[in-house]
Amino acid sequence: MSSVATITIGTDSYSVYGTQAEVATYLNGRLGTAAFTAATATEKQQAHVQATRWVDTMKWQGVPTDLVTPQPLSWPRTGMVDCDGTVVATTAVPDELCEAVAELVLIILGDNAASDASSTAKNIKALGAGSATVEFFRSGDAQGGGGTPLPTPAWRLIKCFTGAGSQANSGAIASGADQCSQFDDDDRYDLRSDAGFA
Repeated sequence: MSSVATITIGTDSYSVYGTQAEVATYLNGRLGTAAFTAATATEKQQAHVQATRWVDTMKWQGVPTDLVTPQPLSWPRTGMVDCDGTVVATTAVPDELCEAVAELVLIILGDNAASDASSTAKNIKALGAGSATVEFFRSGDAQGGGGTPLPTPAWRLIKCFTGAGSQANSGAIASGADQCSQFDDDDRYDLRSDAGFA
């Protein structure tokens, strides 16, 4: 398991997931890391801070371990199990979380505005031709593009800690009710199996 580390840029210190050495080690074993290799030491630090901030926007299961001080980041947490069902120590940060941060570091160094996107989803619900109508899902609603809150390489690593598991973004489900969900209305959302897609 990894831990929360501190990065100092100029006179300012920032809490981050994993050390810079852990990020470098992870990315050394990955293809397509030219943006990381070409970055300056400061750029790598800034990307690490930005990636930590990005991943820390997730809604995690469990609760932060230290609610008194409080701790600077969402992890470590209590009441957590990893993707294999193993209990995560209340003082630890899962390796998967630090690996996700490393993936985001690489993405940010390739596009420093990447974390400004609210989602990787395509949220178009319906298109029209007659009156040039475009209808969008509200933010947080079921998203037409099967989007994820983080880029796929990072999301795959940490989704089980958010409760999404393997069912993330697989569709809309209504449970505990004896009525159909509005998403079950084929005509309303054009979910028929014979519907065409552009």
